Order: sequence, then structure tokens, then C-alpha cells
Amino acid sequence: MMALAGALGLSACATFGTDEAQALLDRPQVDGDVPDSDILDVENTADLGTFRFVGEDAETNLRFYLARSLSDSYCVFAYALDDSGAAGGCGPTGATVTGQLPEFRLIAGGPTPPAPEGFRAVGGGVFVRE
Repeated sequence: MMALAGALGLSACATFGTDEAQALLDRPQVDGDVPDSDILDVENTADLGTFRFVGEDAETNLRFYLARSLSDSYCVFAYALDDSGAAGGCGPTGATVTGQLPEFRLIAGGPTPPAPEGFRAVGGGVFVRE
């Protein structure tokens, strides 16, 4: 029993601190990774070949994507599920985006921390304001 508890503890430590954003960007692009909305002109900001779907947040009605900018920084984009709005931002270790949509942020370029106070995790290093 003690050996099992120790093994579980070690496996938990082994997965703590992964860069969730980079892990998504490292996997091959699949259908559904590129937004089907053209509400944002992302072609002048991000490399479409690097887009990865992160997830949807039912409370805010937003769909989130990660990408690499044309200057190789991290980008996060959110699209309203009803196509009523979209926003995004880029930066060397992520971005915080405020405006017409609920505030959201990407923390990347290192171990993904727990959700910052007042935010909840969507996945892939993306957090949305509660």
C-alpha cells in the first residue's frame, strides 16, 4: 500500500508544471483547430498553421484557440459561440485580453500555474474571468 501511495505521489509530481499551451502547439493540427469565423483578421497576426482549439466555456459562451504569432510569440483568441464578437492578444509569455468579451488570459512559455484568483481554467494555459 505504501509503495502504491509513493508511486501515485511521484506520478503527480511528474505531470505538475507542464506547459499546457506548448503541448497543444506541439501536436499536429487537426480539423477544428482553425476558427471557422472570420470576425477577426488573424492572418495578419498569427500563423494559421499553428492554430489549436483549446475548448469552449459554457458560462461565457466563448470558444478559445491558441496560435503562434508571425513574430513567434504566443497568441490566444476567443470567439463568441453566437458569432457576436471575438478578441485576441499575443505576447512572449501569453497575453491578457480585455474589452467587449469577458476578460481572459493565456499563461505560456513555462509551467502552467493554477488558475489566478478570480479566473477559472479553460485548458491549454487559458483562463477566463469568473
